[in-house]
Amino acid sequence: MKDVKVLVCDPIDDVGVKMLKEAGYQVDLKTEITPQDLVKVAGTYDALVVRSRTKVTKDVLQAGKPKLKIVARSGVGLDNVDTETAKTLGIKVVNSAEAPSTLSTGTRP
Repeated sequence: MKDVKVLVCDPIDDVGVKMLKEAGYQVDLKTEITPQDLVKVAGTYDALVVRSRTKVTKDVLQAGKPKLKIVARSGVGLDNVDTETAKTLGIKVVNSAEAPSTLSTGTRP
């Protein structure tokens, strides 16, 4: 799975990053990525992992095709993802309401 590239766009718990790497994914952490830079690189990733900071717009999704296959929201809701465009483009969108919410500390509240 080394050829599967995942871009983590927002800070997530270290456990989540570790799990992705242990599963064999190539993980890039760009937690300060700008909307303009996200559009530029979206097409080089198979998956995006976001929280609430990153907006996955129509432009991002269109730039992601054909490589981008999934957008994963760590947390509740999908209000920052253009789900209609994703559906039209065949990009799966998921969220993990039960995901750890602590940012990169490895601790739990």
